[in-house]
Amino acid sequence: MVFRDALASLAEEYSDKYEIIALVHRKSLFDIPGVTFIEYPEIKSSWLKRLRFEYYDCRRISEEIKPHLWFSMHDMTPNVRADIRAVYCHNACPFYRFRMKEALLDWKFGLFTLLYRYLYGINIKSNDFVVVQQDWMRSEFRLRYGVRNIVVAHPSVKHLAAAMDDDAQTYPKHPYRFFYPAYPRTFKNIEQILKAARILQSADSISSKCGSPWMEPRRAMRPA
Repeated sequence: MVFRDALASLAEEYSDKYEIIALVHRKSLFDIPGVTFIEYPEIKSSWLKRLRFEYYDCRRISEEIKPHLWFSMHDMTPNVRADIRAVYCHNACPFYRFRMKEALLDWKFGLFTLLYRYLYGINIKSNDFVVVQQDWMRSEFRLRYGVRNIVVAHPSVKHLAAAMDDDAQTYPKHPYRFFYPAYPRTFKNIEQILKAARILQSADSISSKCGSPWMEPRRAMRPA
């Protein structure tokens, strides 16, 4: 979880110099020493409550706690007072080229895409830093919103070395199993995973079964 990793990093580096306060939906989801959690459980119950929180309540909260850094971790840029302001934009749907066929399959996603294009732009130029996941998103933000102070936060991945003994086999006794958990949003390019599975299956490299417990029957996809 990006939010949890960010809090853990901040606590490790700066908890001896600053009080780190996190505004969260549920405190029980976090257990990070050096961080003060303030819970707002009602925010996720509706989009109207979230909009009110981001653009009205956060202003009042910032005036009360007077932060040095306000780092918004969920796409939207609230109207707050802080010495340094930053926002983390992770959702790629505003840049997706939505087609009519997809709108018929998931009309809510179409509306969500249009809404997010607008929400991303609100107050975005008031940030000292805009943080994104990939370089192509940096280019899109520059083009669409005219911001230049964009940071690409590349993930820090710790690779686990597999223990191999002298009897390691080139071909396993059992088929490989790949687990790819993802909500079936159109922009996630799940089709690319299925195309790769089809290629491996045709080469007898894997025995694959593809699907998702969240996919509706009409939208389930699997190799032919």
